[in-house]
Parts: sequence; C-alpha cells; structure tokens
Amino acid sequence: MSRLASSSTARVSKLMSLMTSINALFLEYGKKYTDLDKWCQEYLVNLLTLKDFEGRMIEVRRLIGREDLVVVDVKYCERTTSHPSQNP
Repeated sequence: MSRLASSSTARVSKLMSLMTSINALFLEYGKKYTDLDKWCQEYLVNLLTLKDFEGRMIEVRRLIGREDLVVVDVKYCERTTSHPSQNP
C-alpha cells in the first residue's frame, strides 16, 4: 500500500509542478499582452499624428505652389495677395 501511496504522491507532486509552471506562463502571457496592447495604442496615436502631418504638408505644398500666395504684413497686420485686384 505504501508503494501506491508514494506513486500517488509523486503524481500529485508532478501535477502541482505542472500547474505552477502553467500559472507562471499564464502570468507572463498576461504581462506581454498588456505590453503589446499599450504599444499598439501608442502606434495608433503616432500613426494618426503622422497622417495629420502629411495632410498639413500637402496643404503647405499646395499653398507654396499657388501663384497668388497670401502675404501678411506683420507690421500693419494687413492681408494682401500677389494680385492687387484681390486686396481688401
């Protein structure tokens, strides 16, 4: 009977060891998942910021390419264009 008891004890010990290992892996997976989710959120924010900058650069290039560029006289705060007919 003691042989059966020691065999059962060994099996229980192995199962407990296996459960401890599985639990440790599960905790590590949870940490990695949280880190990955945080990185993903940061990536999406950076991607939206980049798309906003791209849109602004397109607008700047469009304004630079126009013939009737808007000129602001800082001293008098008057808005003028390159065409005198369009000045207020």
